[in-house]
Amino acid sequence: MRRHPKRRVTLKAQKENIGGNKEITILELAKLIKNLYLKKKALPKKNYAESSSKLEFHPFPEDDPQRRKPDISKAKTLLDRKPKVELEEGLKRMIGWFAMSKQSK
Repeated sequence: MRRHPKRRVTLKAQKENIGGNKEITILELAKLIKNLYLKKKALPKKNYAESSSKLEFHPFPEDDPQRRKPDISKAKTLLDRKPKVELEEGLKRMIGWFAMSKQSK
């Protein structure tokens, strides 16, 4: 168990799916990532290689949830946290970080 530093409440170890309040499908997310990469909106250098990635579709596992909509109410209540970065901006930062990381190797 951990104690929250500000509120001094005891939190039991739990798994949580934390994200934004906006629901997005995996297909929409994959297309958004690919489009951001192809448009190079997030890349720091213009000469970075173009993506030739193709989306692949596979059957879902039997126990896979059909909808994914993260609920952040628990994080807001217990941890006094809320998202500070929108999805698209976060993806741009992540793609840029991966690009910089790959170039430095």
